[in-house]
Amino acid sequence: MHKRLCFPLLLLVSGLFSNLYAQLTIKGKVLDADSRQPLVSASVYCENTTLFTTTDATGNFSLLMMPGGYNLIISYTGYETQAFRVSESNEKMFILLAREDRRLKEVVVTTKSRLVEDGWNNYGSYFMQNFIGTTPNAEECRLQNPEALKFYYYSESNKIKVFATAPLKISNKAFGYTLSYALDSFVYLFADNICSYWGICRYTEMEGNDNQKKTWARNRKRAYEGSVLHFMRSYYKGTLSSDGWDIALQQENDPETFDRVANPFDRAYYVRIKENEEIELQFPRRIRVRYLKKEPEPEYLEKYSLPRKMTILSSAVDLKEKIRVKENGYYYHQLSWISYNYWSWKNMADILPYDYIP
Repeated sequence: MHKRLCFPLLLLVSGLFSNLYAQLTIKGKVLDADSRQPLVSASVYCENTTLFTTTDATGNFSLLMMPGGYNLIISYTGYETQAFRVSESNEKMFILLAREDRRLKEVVVTTKSRLVEDGWNNYGSYFMQNFIGTTPNAEECRLQNPEALKFYYYSESNKIKVFATAPLKISNKAFGYTLSYALDSFVYLFADNICSYWGICRYTEMEGNDNQKKTWARNRKRAYEGSVLHFMRSYYKGTLSSDGWDIALQQENDPETFDRVANPFDRAYYVRIKENEEIELQFPRRIRVRYLKKEPEPEYLEKYSLPRKMTILSSAVDLKEKIRVKENGYYYHQLSWISYNYWSWKNMADILPYDYIP
């Protein structure tokens, strides 16, 4: 079993929402924490979505979104970024941003690491393969500002850590999105071929002609089918079986054997929390998740030397703790979900925003 631990905020990323016409309205005012003066043109957006606005001359903002859960991000140059989990309309938020202490950000080098002067040429391919990915969609992605990346090598643990001095600008011409990714850190362990990364992403729709938009819509839908985002929405709606999903639980005394879960909505695994409009999932051991309505890409089978006769998508998941899932497929806490196999092959090039609707 190949594995790679990846934690995109994201993320991770349905069928139609139960009410397409219902909307959440998030309103607020962004102020300087010391002077209490309004911050004009501060960025306000929902992480891993295309939902974005800026504050007006009085520091006020208003943002509309579909039902579900989101991480609301407030950022302003020279100030510390703040994040808030939101899932319902509010009267008004008052957000105080403190000035950023740049001295803390500059303390990166330790006695156990060294800055790789020619880091992009030495380790850029590792970064791109494990952050952007190696799928056909990854071939359509371009990192526009690789100079923002700083690579550090740790000899004792044989790993690299990557930081960014500015948000990474990524064009995804397969989906028609431009991504702005504020990379917190990226770690790659050479001995185990394991990577993890963490950051905050914002999506922007590209402009295109009708033919390009049709191509983007096809590619997005193809990527959505069988994705983590698709799975979360199906679980939330209670349509796992009809949507083509099958779950099996690892045997307690035989880690190579999985038994099909006859009822994934059993309270041992699933609880619906009506007051918060979310579901809670937990599994005591690793689960195998199969999507029966789509064949894996030839590139995936070739990369991992899998038999060509495989006709279904199969992934494995470790749930370190319970997670809660919202209507739009957003779930928390993200670090509790660790994917293996097919889903671990999917990285930023194949991740769709939470406001995507097929």
